[in-house]
Amino acid sequence: MINIPLFKMLWKIQRPFVIFSLFFIGFLQFLIIWIFSTLNYVPIFEAFYNQVPPHLKVLLDEQFMYRLSIKGAAAFGMNHPLVLVILGILAIAYSARLISGEAEKGLLELLLSHPLERNQFFSTLFFSTAFFLLISVSGGLFGSFTALVLKNQGTTEIYGNLAKIGILK
Repeated sequence: MINIPLFKMLWKIQRPFVIFSLFFIGFLQFLIIWIFSTLNYVPIFEAFYNQVPPHLKVLLDEQFMYRLSIKGAAAFGMNHPLVLVILGILAIAYSARLISGEAEKGLLELLLSHPLERNQFFSTLFFSTAFFLLISVSGGLFGSFTALVLKNQGTTEIYGNLAKIGILK
């Protein structure tokens, strides 16, 4: 089902960005959890809440600041816009660029003219992209677990929730 030479070619093309995303997402997740466990963020959010115009206060109720926790910070880190953009680039842009770029160069016809079926080509592309996303998300989980262990904030509930986020991401 997976063509190993094609997978190696995909890895060679995407390796720099996958490694960058692994470290960037891991560092961002580590930093967010570290900051939330270090700072007393309730007064900061109270000051922010007091400065918000009244029509926007409807979106934030008064208990918003008190509901924030380490669990919320971990979930926020994995849903941070930068993380979502990087994962979107990795999932969509590289695959689309590979197909369109190879079609423009004429290499796609050469690839498809060999004993590589179209289904095998697209399944290899799909599974390699899923594997690269798994590597990137595991970097975020590693950053989360590292920050929680260093700050002694980790519980089995938080670890379980992070694992669910990582699997469902």
